[in-house]
Parts: sequence; structure tokens; C-alpha cells
Amino acid sequence: MSADKQNIPAGSPEQWLRHAESDLALGRLGRESPDVLPEQVRFNTQHAIEKAIKGLLIHLGLPFPPVHDLEQSS
Repeated sequence: MSADKQNIPAGSPEQWLRHAESDLALGRLGRESPDVLPEQVRFNTQHAIEKAIKGLLIHLGLPFPPVHDLEQSS
């Protein structure tokens, strides 16, 4: 990881998006490996989407509940 990506402020939209990119990269790598279960690829891809949405919500200044179920209402 490059130095500029290590200095991203904690909890910032940029940090959420960096983590989303990392989860997506793991999903892509897993898709290419016969040793990785398809469920694990989907798990990492779902996490990438969730983290990207949270980054967008923070960027827009919109609150979100600290839950993992995006359909759960607060």
C-alpha cells in the first residue's frame, strides 16, 4: 500500500472507499482461485458495496445506523 493511502483520515469517506476497493480486490482474486468458495467471493463483494455506500453517506453528511443490515431501519 502506498504511503498516501496509509495517511487517509480514520472514518473519512476516503477511508471507507479504500476499504471498499480492498474488499472488491479480494473478491476479484477469489473469483480467479478454485480454492475460494463462491460464497466468500460474494461476501467480500457485499462488504465492498456496503462500505462504498457508507462512504457516500458520510460524504453527503447523512447519518446511518451502526448495523450490518442495510434493510434494518433505526
